[in-house]
Amino acid sequence: MRRCDSLPLCLRASAVLLTLGLVLAASAVPAATTGQRLLLPYYETEMGNVFGASTLFALRNESTQSVEVTIKYYEADAPQAPQVTDPVMLGPKGVKTVNLRDVPLLEVDPDGFARGFVVFEAPTGVEIHGDYFQATPGDAFATGARLVNLDTDPCSTFSVRFLRGGAFSGGTNYVLWIDADALPLPAEAVVYSIYTEAGGAPVKLDFLDVGLATTRFSVQDLLGGVDSGLNAGVLELQLSEGLQGHLAATMSASGLYSVGLEAACRD
Repeated sequence: MRRCDSLPLCLRASAVLLTLGLVLAASAVPAATTGQRLLLPYYETEMGNVFGASTLFALRNESTQSVEVTIKYYEADAPQAPQVTDPVMLGPKGVKTVNLRDVPLLEVDPDGFARGFVVFEAPTGVEIHGDYFQATPGDAFATGARLVNLDTDPCSTFSVRFLRGGAFSGGTNYVLWIDADALPLPAEAVVYSIYTEAGGAPVKLDFLDVGLATTRFSVQDLLGGVDSGLNAGVLELQLSEGLQGHLAATMSASGLYSVGLEAACRD
């Protein structure tokens, strides 16, 4: 990935990146999300580096009265209970914007990153929505999406394409969030199939090892040495009976820009 060579260049890249991230996030939110629970399915923040990767979110109160929303931050490997709980008051039509780097008491992994997911809970009948984006100022890189509505969006069978060639030489990365308290999941809980764009039988069918509530992996992780010339295709992923979750993809041009997509639900 491209790095800044000087502080002024980094600051200019940060300003451009922030604008890009806001545009991406705004374009990914076509309408208000109605419900009492929203989800930020994955955050990854380098806590000690202002030019490193971070996750930001914005939460909006659509009502004309003040409302208290409880924000719960979970570790990726500990979904049983939040590590931080933060009740916030949103005024009428108010917005709360947070950089995860500014959230105190988040568990930090040995590599300096905090990783996990966030759940937003509001009273019954309140309309809230939001968006988030993952940003790396030092690499002039960002991708964004809407917050997931946990009352309507979770799914058990997904379909989404991938790119890993041409302009998208950075490949495709996925984030899978699963609504499960007991970890790790059984070995056969998640099945995936890889198809070429021509269709037909899958070029690979296997189980995905899921030891976290929110898992990040790439199409290359899934393919391994299978058909190294396969630059585009489709991933289908199925959770075992009783499980639901959310799957999203980020197609990257080696850190220069990216496209974020939510997987189609085939339930």
